[in-house]
Amino acid sequence: MEKPVRRLAASSLAALVLVLLGAPSSQAAAPLRYVALGDSYSAASGVLPPDPTAPPSCLRSTSNYPHVIAGATGAQLTDVTCGGAETGDFFAPQYTGVAPQLDAVDADAQLVTMTIGGNDSGVFINSIVQCGQAGCRPSGRAAPARTGTARPSRTPFAR
Repeated sequence: MEKPVRRLAASSLAALVLVLLGAPSSQAAAPLRYVALGDSYSAASGVLPPDPTAPPSCLRSTSNYPHVIAGATGAQLTDVTCGGAETGDFFAPQYTGVAPQLDAVDADAQLVTMTIGGNDSGVFINSIVQCGQAGCRPSGRAAPARTGTARPSRTPFAR
């Protein structure tokens, strides 16, 4: 009689474990729902191949980092990145027919990436212009290199 009691106890314990931990599922887990928001940096504007699902004015590439992440993780991607976007385009349409980017984020989104700000108030373009102007100054610092001349090292470790 002892063996049937042990079998019953073992079976009951196994059933309890399955109830508490969940039975193994034969279905594959649903892919991660990923939404990408952002400007030309995240859209990879100008990089081939272009994303055929993107509005033409957004110049989005299928080689942008959101597509790379989605491909590497098997995530289901909603990519609304758009070249030239500013922070305000998260809340308002950037172009006619292009919804505000935050409209793509809903309660089902599990991962959201945002890369934005370089176009706000000319931050990116002003930095490029200032850098270019600094390179043209005759002060010797940051001046364009001259062909055939070498400048000595000016690192703090050089002696």
